[in-house]
Amino acid sequence: MVAATGFEESYYLLLEGRMESEPILGYTDKMLEDELKASLVDGRLPCAVAFKIARKLKVSPGKVGEMANKLKVKIASCQLGCFP
Repeated sequence: MVAATGFEESYYLLLEGRMESEPILGYTDKMLEDELKASLVDGRLPCAVAFKIARKLKVSPGKVGEMANKLKVKIASCQLGCFP
């Protein structure tokens, strides 16, 4: 097992709710995937949560959408009314 760097350790502590929620400087696709999967409600990703993830990881909402598509996760409760 490889020891986590301070950055990675902070990320996982944040996911576990043991740190204050602050924007993360930089990200990896794995981090985005983990955050997205942890945020699913009944197998779907609420639109408002997708925007929250984007702000938290400092990525575009489109990047979160791309990962959702890759994972075959549907967006729910769209703020624009596109998805029910």
